[in-house]
Amino acid sequence: MVILKDVATPEICDWLIARARPRLKRAQVYGYDGKDAKMLFTEERTNSECVFGTQDRDLFIAILRTRIAEAVQIPARTMEPPEVLHYSVGQEFKRHYDSPSDPSAPGIPQRVITLLLSLNEDYEGGDLVFPEFGTRRYRAPTGGACVFSCSMLHEATSVTRGKRYAFLPFFYDEAGAQQREAIARTGNVSADLAAYRA
Repeated sequence: MVILKDVATPEICDWLIARARPRLKRAQVYGYDGKDAKMLFTEERTNSECVFGTQDRDLFIAILRTRIAEAVQIPARTMEPPEVLHYSVGQEFKRHYDSPSDPSAPGIPQRVITLLLSLNEDYEGGDLVFPEFGTRRYRAPTGGACVFSCSMLHEATSVTRGKRYAFLPFFYDEAGAQQREAIARTGNVSADLAAYRA
């Protein structure tokens, strides 16, 4: 896990929060029932999110995607549509992996890198913890990002004061990006994901 500073300016962070706030919806997770991949609500994840699909790409998003891709040295075309995460007091995302537990599960591409860009600092709690490596809590400054492997077990602890906002894109390897595009072309996904192109 590494923390990068100055990936985004405070102004871009504020703009992302303002743009996402009216569109926030309860967050879901990928699920696999042995046959199909599905988006599910779960008690382990209680925050809300706003996905920025292809139709939402504008100059700010394009610049930010380019800066993020350069920071992690992975092509922007392998980036999943980013989302803004929102955590109010009491909300959390319990221990989980960002890649599927079954890499052969159809319909769920294998993510490889998580980048969690902090959009604000005026909250308490809401830290990242990697329990396999101890109890240390991680938090990037506003405009900074925590970058880690999607195969690392982690959690977002409960927010105890204020509201936490973060910008979250995942990255795939080339094969995963192509699989994601093929899934998007089936039409069996949300409108945000249907427009995905590697």
